[in-house]
Amino acid sequence: MVIFFTLLGTLLRNRYICIVKYVCLQLQNEISVFFMILLSFASNHLSAQNNNSLLVKEHILSNGMTVWLNEDHSQPKVFGAVVVKAGAKDSPDTGIAHYFEHIMFKGTDKIGTIDYQKEKILLDAIALKYDELAATGNPKERLEIQKEINELSGQASEFVIPNEFNRLISQYGGTQLNAGTSYDYTVYMNTFSPEYMAQWAELNSERLINPVFRMFQTELETVYEEKICTMILRAEMLWINLWNAIFNLIPMPIPF
Repeated sequence: MVIFFTLLGTLLRNRYICIVKYVCLQLQNEISVFFMILLSFASNHLSAQNNNSLLVKEHILSNGMTVWLNEDHSQPKVFGAVVVKAGAKDSPDTGIAHYFEHIMFKGTDKIGTIDYQKEKILLDAIALKYDELAATGNPKERLEIQKEINELSGQASEFVIPNEFNRLISQYGGTQLNAGTSYDYTVYMNTFSPEYMAQWAELNSERLINPVFRMFQTELETVYEEKICTMILRAEMLWINLWNAIFNLIPMPIPF
């Protein structure tokens, strides 16, 4: 850990070297724990290799999707993940990647709505209002458009079935539903019962092929709350500063 930060410090501008030294001092008490975990991981990894428990089979589907399968019969459940090769670097300094990750839980034209045809009329109207908002610089006009968007959003919410995607995942034995946005990928994951493999695949296929971007105003507030909670952590802010200092010339922003 100390060697890592020492090497890292040589890559940083002078104003960040003092930060690196501070981190090294703060981590001295944790170094032994870190290496114990590292050695434990290495030991387990070698053991796993010996009994082929990490044997992964790769399949390429007709639509180009790559599927990795690893059999583990130690527990009667499956961990499934859908990984998309897109992340924060594809929309630098906008937060869109993280926002999109959240929106993908809002359903489709079949999931999360009581009447999509009626809801779609309102969603299309909201999209047009946002186009108007982007093209308007007058503060009074912008305020009026935002009020109209709020009214339309309230009407559209009457057709929404909140958390229906989550409920369907649970209905088919799914637990630990989650997702994450990184620099060059986004992942959607959960565990589920083996007998519901077809339902798990269908639900994830449905939301990737036919997503509906509903409730995006309220979800934006959730994304901001997550960002604020992260930014107030001193360690996280330190990492962000270090990351930006190293990679400020390439499109690898923090995924917020």
